[in-house]
Amino acid sequence: MNANVLPIVTLGGKTGASFNNNWGAWDNTADDYQIRDDVSWSKGPHQFKFGFSWANFRKLQPLQDSPEGSFSFGGNFTGYDFADFLLGLASGYSEAALEDSRQWNSVTWGIYGEDNWRVNNRLTLNLGLRWEGLPHTDEVNNQMSNFYFGLWDAAGAASAFNVVDGVATPGGIGFANSNGTQICSGAGIPNSTCTGANPYLAVGPNPALNGLLSYDNGLKQTGSLVANHWDTIAPRVGLAYDLTGRGKTILRAGFGMFFERIQGNDMYQSGANNLFGGNPSVSNVSLSDPHIGIDQNNVVLSTTTLPVTVNPISMLNSDLYDIPTSYQYSAGVEQQLSKNTVLSVAYVGNAGRHESERTDADAPPFAIVPSLFSGTSYNGEANLYKPYLGYSSVLVAQNDSNSSYNSLQLSLRSQFRDLTLQAAYTFAHAFDPTLNNGDGGDFDNTSNPYLGWRYDYGPAQINRQNVFFVDFVYNLPFFRGSTGFVQAALGGWKVAGIITAETGVPLNLGVSGANICSAVPSCSVRPDLTGSIHYPGSPATLSNGHGTIQWFDPSSFSINDLAGTSVATFGNLQHDGVWGPGRDNWNLSMFKTFAITERLHFELRADTFNIWNHPQMNGVDTTVGDTNFGMANSAWTPREFQIGAKLEF
Repeated sequence: MNANVLPIVTLGGKTGASFNNNWGAWDNTADDYQIRDDVSWSKGPHQFKFGFSWANFRKLQPLQDSPEGSFSFGGNFTGYDFADFLLGLASGYSEAALEDSRQWNSVTWGIYGEDNWRVNNRLTLNLGLRWEGLPHTDEVNNQMSNFYFGLWDAAGAASAFNVVDGVATPGGIGFANSNGTQICSGAGIPNSTCTGANPYLAVGPNPALNGLLSYDNGLKQTGSLVANHWDTIAPRVGLAYDLTGRGKTILRAGFGMFFERIQGNDMYQSGANNLFGGNPSVSNVSLSDPHIGIDQNNVVLSTTTLPVTVNPISMLNSDLYDIPTSYQYSAGVEQQLSKNTVLSVAYVGNAGRHESERTDADAPPFAIVPSLFSGTSYNGEANLYKPYLGYSSVLVAQNDSNSSYNSLQLSLRSQFRDLTLQAAYTFAHAFDPTLNNGDGGDFDNTSNPYLGWRYDYGPAQINRQNVFFVDFVYNLPFFRGSTGFVQAALGGWKVAGIITAETGVPLNLGVSGANICSAVPSCSVRPDLTGSIHYPGSPATLSNGHGTIQWFDPSSFSINDLAGTSVATFGNLQHDGVWGPGRDNWNLSMFKTFAITERLHFELRADTFNIWNHPQMNGVDTTVGDTNFGMANSAWTPREFQIGAKLEF
């Protein structure tokens, strides 16, 4: 334990408070070195461009671990987390084995060539080809380890026994005499020792290294952990074609491939694997000394006690680690309607392949999960049935998920006398496995370790199916012919506005109370959909008498129970399966610029936001079982006015 830094303290029950120093002092250095050159050459109808680039991104970063230790208080002993804290009765404790840093190195090579070819007066082609060398990020000192399924040895796994008065019976997890004293050996505990950081789990010869290697001898990729892929050739094709030959109807289309490496988060998360550190954890210990276990009822630790395991492991699946790839394509027509008016209609889409996700491969078999519950109470035996005994989780990062985006995009641009106008409408569908964090980023955990990313495939968090906007600037014609003070004060004013109407983003529903994730780590559950989803958007009155908006009908959702229990399974509702509130927002401005001198100008303006003061909700209670489930619980800013002035010189 780092005595120079305060430990992390989390009150995880009714209080919900925490103290976290975010890994103590943080020194994060990132250096980026680049060499590149480009050459342009025009010959006849061709405009050629060629180039190359080399980049080296080096990052020195401490491991995101807590050598100062981390205590959690869940109210296990008194029923109240803060009372447990005052008594020094911690429900859990973990501590990084060492405070360490890693030096990650990413190198990128690039070569490209392109030709903008004016075939004739009606057709122009854009032809390009690019190659990027994107070897996986490595650690310059090879201080990285990876877990390989094929290297796991069941004979070297952690062992679990139930010990009463020194006699061990396989299948239990306790290691104490009936008087509560710790034992380190006993009948039926072959090759086991008690460790100071883990007194309640007998371990095999070397479980902390079981399945771990600093690199895969087959791949010979020291430090990078996974194979590199060099077949990253990306074509680009575009065209513009005058359909009529009059220059008023233009067909445009394009296609391109793009590659990107996982920039380093996978390596950061795997940096503290046991081979070079470790982060052991224990349950029910004293705040004054986390090596001392607590048994308030002075009973024998048995199979009803949560087992303590070694570390969570973050691994990179070398069999499913292709380069993330994006295919982007579009086709559309631009039509000139008048001298200053152009209408555009286009299809725009893309498909993502080999995208990053992370799934826990160490979940207990699904078939035995119901037996781990008594009613809604979890008895804590899941760790006994893990495929890789001794690890609390094996989080597998791999690039195997997909995404898609398809849209119809319309736009109108026009300038008519005193009015400049632009309007656009997009009808779109975006789907991806946005996963637990909801941001679609790399290294998000899947919700269901048994089904993986496909269980989380649904509307993307950024997807708004319908988006319409208009922006305009109108020169007011009033007092245009006036002179003197009237013209200076009242003439030349402009009105501008931005009008936005859009449907809402998707909402991901969850459930409250005990559920299957009490026994299955790194997961989250959703409700069952029992009927059509209705969006009444009607006023509702809470028990406190205050009104709110019932955004969707909660009666269409239920919690699916495990047989013989009231614990939710993962649920059949699609991820992001409910749509949130949209917006109908008008922002208007009125302004005028006064010329004081040729180079000095003064602008006076008045702005209003949400001028009609429409209630625009932006949050909904999405947890089945909550009193306010389905009700809007937050809103965008109501109407605002502001008056401003500025000098321009």
